[in-house]
Amino acid sequence: MKNILSLCEKAGIADPEIKRLKGDYSDRKIFRINSKAGTVIAVSGSNIVENEAFLSFRETFEQNNFNVPALYAVSEDRSAYLLEDLGDVTVNSFCAKCTCNGGIESVKNIYKEVMTLLPKIQTVLYDKIDYSKCCQDPVFDIANMERDTFRFEEYFLKKYYKQYDASKFSIFIKEVMNAASSQSTHYFMYRDFQSRNIMLKDDKLYLIDFQSGRKGSFYYDAASFIYSSGTVNYEGMEDELSSCYYNSSTHIGDRFDVFMHFLSIFGCLRIMQAMGNYAYYYYERKDLSIEKRIGFVLNALKKLSDRAGLITGIEL
Repeated sequence: MKNILSLCEKAGIADPEIKRLKGDYSDRKIFRINSKAGTVIAVSGSNIVENEAFLSFRETFEQNNFNVPALYAVSEDRSAYLLEDLGDVTVNSFCAKCTCNGGIESVKNIYKEVMTLLPKIQTVLYDKIDYSKCCQDPVFDIANMERDTFRFEEYFLKKYYKQYDASKFSIFIKEVMNAASSQSTHYFMYRDFQSRNIMLKDDKLYLIDFQSGRKGSFYYDAASFIYSSGTVNYEGMEDELSSCYYNSSTHIGDRFDVFMHFLSIFGCLRIMQAMGNYAYYYYERKDLSIEKRIGFVLNALKKLSDRAGLITGIEL
């Protein structure tokens, strides 16, 4: 807390009232600071490499006209920083509210805006990002895929679900990774591009939580958004968003059916990565999020693997 108070003093914030907010799965602590001058967000984390990645990427996003929270102050040891307070409305919460109120057209419109923005992020930022600042790996390669699928098998399939054929699953993983690793990695990959990491302020989209970014295939982020459990699954959603992304892109040279095949491949990868993490946190932190997502994950993985002509070996 001392570093937060020091930052407030550095930024000229007098008599701050500090409230801890619910964070994500990282070790960062997030606070909202109230004062007579208004509110700001404070982020504190001991992972300096992760902080440096966020700060570097945030500056590059801003320099290239992508909406991100403004930066107000950074501690000397880089363990904490102050950001613009964008409020509490994410694309996820906005769409959930719209769905409850029967406003599905508003959901469709915001999703199309997101899918039109994504190709620009991937292509414009590719040769602008300083990849030496990446907090994990600079490229999403087959080693990344192996770690993600290993965690999925170890924590979800072996420990939690237990209903699968290990031999068939091993073949499935090899086929998925071979197909995915054949695709170009000459794009900026957000890594966690989903509706909870995009905020709405003054009817504009703002990007957050991009510190895990790296080089990678454009398919990964497209699949991350479309096949996220947080994306409202209205009738025709998958076709609409896939077509929107495809038609908004100038970098795709393949036919739409080929595009959909590889989108399915990367959808499998993304779903396994996410579920592997949920299972890991279930055992390591007693987080129960996995229980709400298991049905969605199993059905989505079955649909995508069938479309790609692959057999997962996982029982439904």
